[in-house]
Amino acid sequence: MNKKLKLYCSLFVTVLILFMVFSFFHVTLPSSYVSYGDEKLEFMDTPGEFYDVFDTVSHDGGHHYYSSVKTYNFDVNVMPKDRILSSKDKALFSITNNQIYKMQMQSVRITTPSRQASTFFAILSFALPFVTFIVALYIIVLIFKTVKRIREGVIFASQVSRFLDIAGKLLVGLYLFQFIASYVYSMYCINHIHLAQYYVVYKNDANIMLILTGLGLMIISQIILMGKDLKEEQDLTI
Repeated sequence: MNKKLKLYCSLFVTVLILFMVFSFFHVTLPSSYVSYGDEKLEFMDTPGEFYDVFDTVSHDGGHHYYSSVKTYNFDVNVMPKDRILSSKDKALFSITNNQIYKMQMQSVRITTPSRQASTFFAILSFALPFVTFIVALYIIVLIFKTVKRIREGVIFASQVSRFLDIAGKLLVGLYLFQFIASYVYSMYCINHIHLAQYYVVYKNDANIMLILTGLGLMIISQIILMGKDLKEEQDLTI
């Protein structure tokens, strides 16, 4: 077994074990502890800052016309500040059609007018899908090249191994990019967003299957490379 194959296998097993441990313990780290005395959750009419107001004047007086403004939507992970909201004695329940369910919010979608939104959200909302699209497009190209070589009957070839290795490294890189973006995004939200009755918390939202699939492809690439070397040795022996 070559050194790269040993390294890739070790990384794969390590990531898999860490994923299982973190999934079992449901690790979510609270990082925002700011509370305010007047905070409250309230069902209310939509405030004026979520609308553009146009004033028109007619013969019978002035009129106001409202239109919705452009808004940004983003998701944050949350945890109740008050233990009462997560206690066994008192909680939020849904009761309908003789069915009762206990409701617990762990993630919420927040909407803010674009004029109030930070440029950080605009940049992140563009950068993450853009990078994901570019990487996915390049991986598709590599897959087509790999399939083409296999259809030609060339399996144990350095070129096929290289295609799979590059695709795997791109997937691992994409996971690391998502992980860093998720951390930076969460820390920004924790420091700039304050919600009534709930803490904003950090949770890794990167897709774990990206790094597992990437490491799997990298392992297969080394196996193919070993098969190529064995095939060449066999051909020389014959």
